[in-house]
Amino acid sequence: MAISTDAAAAELGNTAVRSSSGGWKSARLIIFVEMAERFAYFGVSSNLITYLTGPLGQPTAAAAANVNVWIGTMAFLPLLWAFVADGCLGRFRTIIISSSLYILGLGSLSFSAMIPSHSEDSDQLKVTLFFCSLFLIAIGQSGYKPCAKVFGADQFDSNDLKERKAKSSYFNWLMFGSCISITTTRLVSTYIQENVSWSLGFGIQCVSMLLALLLFLLGTTSYRFTVEREGKKNPFARIGRVFMEAIKNRREHNSDIANSNETLLLLAKQSSEKFRIYEIEIYILAVLDWKNITNSVEMAERFAYYGISTNLITYLTGPLGESTASAAANVNAWSGTVSFLPLIWAFIADAFLGRFRTIIISSSLYVMGLGLLTFSTMIHSQELQVTLFFCSLYLVAIGQGGYKPCIKVFGADQFDGNDIKEAKAKSSFFDWLMFGNCITILTSQLVSSYIQENLSWSLGFGIPSVSMLLALFLFLLGTTSYRVITERGGKKNPFARISRVFVEALKNRKQTDVDNLKENLLLLPHQDSKEYRFLDRAAVSCDLDEIEEAKAMLRLVPIWMTCLVFAIVYAQSYTFFTKQGATMNRSISPGLLVPAASLHGVTSLTIIVFIPLYDHLRVPMGKLFTHNSSGITMLQRIGTGIFLSILAMVVAALVEIKRLQAAKDDVTVPISVWWLIPQYVFIGLSDVFTRIGLQELFYDQVPCELRSLGMALNLSIYGVGNFLSSFMISVIDKVTSHSGQTSWFDNDLNEGHLDYFYWLLACLSSIALAFYLWFAKSYVYNRLNTF
Repeated sequence: MAISTDAAAAELGNTAVRSSSGGWKSARLIIFVEMAERFAYFGVSSNLITYLTGPLGQPTAAAAANVNVWIGTMAFLPLLWAFVADGCLGRFRTIIISSSLYILGLGSLSFSAMIPSHSEDSDQLKVTLFFCSLFLIAIGQSGYKPCAKVFGADQFDSNDLKERKAKSSYFNWLMFGSCISITTTRLVSTYIQENVSWSLGFGIQCVSMLLALLLFLLGTTSYRFTVEREGKKNPFARIGRVFMEAIKNRREHNSDIANSNETLLLLAKQSSEKFRIYEIEIYILAVLDWKNITNSVEMAERFAYYGISTNLITYLTGPLGESTASAAANVNAWSGTVSFLPLIWAFIADAFLGRFRTIIISSSLYVMGLGLLTFSTMIHSQELQVTLFFCSLYLVAIGQGGYKPCIKVFGADQFDGNDIKEAKAKSSFFDWLMFGNCITILTSQLVSSYIQENLSWSLGFGIPSVSMLLALFLFLLGTTSYRVITERGGKKNPFARISRVFVEALKNRKQTDVDNLKENLLLLPHQDSKEYRFLDRAAVSCDLDEIEEAKAMLRLVPIWMTCLVFAIVYAQSYTFFTKQGATMNRSISPGLLVPAASLHGVTSLTIIVFIPLYDHLRVPMGKLFTHNSSGITMLQRIGTGIFLSILAMVVAALVEIKRLQAAKDDVTVPISVWWLIPQYVFIGLSDVFTRIGLQELFYDQVPCELRSLGMALNLSIYGVGNFLSSFMISVIDKVTSHSGQTSWFDNDLNEGHLDYFYWLLACLSSIALAFYLWFAKSYVYNRLNTF
């Protein structure tokens, strides 16, 4: 396994290839970034005094003074940011961090404009949030502004005559592009703000700045980064020392100074250099260890995702007015899309972009989708609200589909499998990743569900947007410390290699003497697996490693198929479990109800409690019997989880029978919602075994260059499972409601029969478990997972 620093690890001092970096190729992109930022800035500043004297009701003098103070702040703060950029972070990271603050400020500004002015308290909240957002924009813009222009100019080499001439034109074209954006935003934004909506007028600027950040990140691999030469001190320390030494030696005579200068042996011409403090960076990285960063990023993203998905069916059946069956089908279709799209993104990541860049791009789309989702809840037009809501929801799915298969693999790649200590740590990585996720999920399910149902859906969706923006920010903070696995020299594209094996095997399908074919490879007997011998026919033109890679992928297919029913079972916990809880007695005290969606926290709490027990007690005990470093094998772990999911369905069916027996028409069922806890506990336990086991299996048993694809295949189990669940619900709903009969999924669950559906899933899961055990018994693990 080759470990290297990714080219995207900005400002580490890696020398970019001159022919493929910098110059107009990068500078043009910076100009477009600057145009998008100018559109955002002048979209706010041009009409700011009108907003202050209009909706906020300030006197003209006070409004003018506030505008001047704000602009003055933005002109002064760049001095502080420049110190940070040149002394500590570097321009690349400063641009990313300040742009994120910029976007956060613009988003908050848009949200403040949506707060209605019905009372003195709401007016005070509106004004407070507005000015906080305005000065957050000032902070972000002040960090962005001094660095972006210089970073663009740095793409030209002053020592090259041609590039030096190009640099002289760069600032001209930068101003030209900026003026186009400024003119456009002054015409478009001011019209929208005064004639359509202030919130939409500010919201467009937020999207524009998000686009600016996305464009900037797209050029990561082509930028030139200029670093200080070895041995140079901090530039501020150097310049400060000059003044201090001059003061100390102020009594020296000119002749003495001239003599002392001779010792310096200065060259008449010195090249310019940029500055950085590596000592501070090392300290920061010691605190922000990359393994902790990847876990923190995943936790922030899980907070965002479950803040949306947990209570989605409630929003669909409530504000959007969908039927229970239709809402459940939509949730399953969306969840299926989220889990299916990783296959496409994994191909892009493994074959083209790499995991680092894929995470950045998909996270940006993720943030944009969450922001639009929040905005959709504030629209009063029902048709427009529904359209924007579902477009935003599937933009979230696209972003999450790229983020999910890469981030787990990227985290696991931080451990070296050839180091005994790190190999052991990797075996616990997925356990503790799930542990951290569940803490976040539990928090999100309790907090977000309560806010959404009792305060505001827009605020409830807005918080996950901020959380995902934080996840992207945290991920970028660790840029300089990540390990990146590179492809081995001379190897073809992994997809091309594996596809070629199947093509060659098909071409040579009429060959009967496979052993003679394999003599071409000069194989050692123990290297060849005896499964899927038909692929050995590719030995004429493919080597052993390529054939074994193809076999490794093929071995996972039966496991993938037999785990689909587990995914169908798991899908019910976010749809019908929630609807069950909504019909039961959720009262804790007079006037205080437990949100039905918050019961998902029981699943997370089960995982939080059980994982440490499993990692510290079950694993050592398991080693005594299985002699496996993980306690039990990955396949044994998965099978255990499938069995527990069957118990979850049995318990759910029994609880539903009891609920129906106690039900009365059109009233809340008198039995307590706490009766649902056992089925949530079993779902949590099955998650610990099957979900984590599948993650580890699909990471460990695929070629290292295809681990994003392996994780995507794991996620696609849940995607196809959700699609199958949606299909089953639609078919069963249509069949059982035929001829005027009551559907199993009737809008009034007291008239329906969810218990029948749960029994059906328990039977299907039992059949699937039997097939799984048959395939698992004959499964052969990779002997040496070196590819």
